[in-house]
Amino acid sequence: MTGLYLSRYGESQHHFNRHDKRLYCIDNEWYFLVRRGYDQGPYESEGEARGALIDFVQKQLNFEKKPSITGR
Repeated sequence: MTGLYLSRYGESQHHFNRHDKRLYCIDNEWYFLVRRGYDQGPYESEGEARGALIDFVQKQLNFEKKPSITGR
């Protein structure tokens, strides 16, 4: 992965390139690390884990962009 051009809502754009630390393999099963919560996996391949990581990040970004229900 050459890096993701994603940033959390309210942050300036930055180059995210930590794939060497974000993805890991144990006993031929692939996982990815998240900042909050449990590691995600297992996945059958690095590519599958990488795709799931991209989906996870995109969902988090979309969630953070939603307005608050309480209006605060």
